[in-house]
Amino acid sequence: MKRGPKLTSAQRQQLLTCYLEQGYDAAKPLAESLGVHAKYPARLARKNGHTNNYRRKGRAVVRKGNSGDPRWQWAIERGPVVA
Repeated sequence: MKRGPKLTSAQRQQLLTCYLEQGYDAAKPLAESLGVHAKYPARLARKNGHTNNYRRKGRAVVRKGNSGDPRWQWAIERGPVVA
């Protein structure tokens, strides 16, 4: 496996800062332009003790109970299951 060029400490700090302040989607092109894997900023953040709440800001999807699935309505109409 061929390894890419080593990063300087300034480049690592730039990647980490970008990831922590702007999220994964902003850090991905920067990482690729520096010749490292797109997930490297996330690994770098975890290694430095940061938690996962910085990852992919704004991409979490919260679904409601029925989530628009017609099977929920069918289950409600059918009623409880007796074992």
